[in-house]
Amino acid sequence: MKGTEEYIIQTDRLILRPGQESDSGPTASLITPAISQWTATWPVSLSIEDAASRIKSAIEARKAGSAIAFAIVRRSDNTLLGWIGIHRKATDGKSASFGYWIGENFHGNGYMTEAAAALI
Repeated sequence: MKGTEEYIIQTDRLILRPGQESDSGPTASLITPAISQWTATWPVSLSIEDAASRIKSAIEARKAGSAIAFAIVRRSDNTLLGWIGIHRKATDGKSASFGYWIGENFHGNGYMTEAAAALI
């Protein structure tokens, strides 16, 4: 398995990197009803423990080759902005879904456009 440093993508303003346990608190605070209503799998609210469990599952999925999820971090101050990833569909293993979200306070800055272009 490749080291996690090989999974880091950098843009002018962002770093896309695998999630870390320390992302649990910021992730939990970013999930709001306004965000979760547009996602297929993120709940309306998220405890720090539940965020840690999701991050652990993302790491396991990456190791298994079934998904790759990135924390979206602003380079200037290392602030977690949201998440983006590609997940292989279990039905055939040949197609995938693309998912993403960014915290409400960060909307309107072009961060998701930048992150999506970098990942794709």
